[in-house]
Amino acid sequence: MEHIERNQDKMETGMFLDEDFAFYIYERRISDYRDGEVLSHWHIELEFILVLEGCLDYIGENSEYMLSEGQGVLVNGNVLHSYRRKEMKECRYLVMIFHPSLLGYSNEGRISKKYIYPYFAGNKTFLDICLSGEEAWQKEYIKAVFEADRIFEAQAKGYELDLQMTLLRCWRILYENVLCSRPVQPEKDTKDELIYKAVKYIREHMGGKIYLSDIADACSISNTECCRMFKRQVGQSPMEYVKKYRIKRS
Repeated sequence: MEHIERNQDKMETGMFLDEDFAFYIYERRISDYRDGEVLSHWHIELEFILVLEGCLDYIGENSEYMLSEGQGVLVNGNVLHSYRRKEMKECRYLVMIFHPSLLGYSNEGRISKKYIYPYFAGNKTFLDICLSGEEAWQKEYIKAVFEADRIFEAQAKGYELDLQMTLLRCWRILYENVLCSRPVQPEKDTKDELIYKAVKYIREHMGGKIYLSDIADACSISNTECCRMFKRQVGQSPMEYVKKYRIKRS
């Protein structure tokens, strides 16, 4: 049974990416995971999830999408997300994970400053972008993802160059159709950061009894706000999360 290794702050660990070329693409079935659910997690890499057969419920920090065949979602780095099967049915999907450095991300240079950095870590960053697969540019993006899958599978001579060019083409499509029109964003609500503090408290006190009021107190918020925060960012109540995490630990 597959699982995602996460540290106390829900950051995914044990990633299978090469340090000098942080890219991986693979096919999965949601039944590969316990209870047909990938629990809420995050990582610094971007992730694109594309449904091949069936349906998936995707839950982001401030969004929730029901993805069916041919639809996908691009998740930005450092964004909490989870997904699970729909109505206990099987789903087959493709996942592409890559570090923004493959797009030219850095703190220097015109390409990064103008086209990459603002959308990954600057004042125009996004959480996730849903692709319905209906518009021409979305079809073009998804076609490029399948091309990346073929390139990675074959790993012919110079495949890293081909993959990087394909990723850049994907980003160019996003920039032209979505990113370039994004307004400057206000500073992120600090309450959105509290989920990490809440999860850290749960992990550190897993050996004893944990009450909703304990989690809320650790974040200096009310019980109601704590429940709302978990539902919005994790897709379940705080106590449901505690229960599931205890089961997985056992």
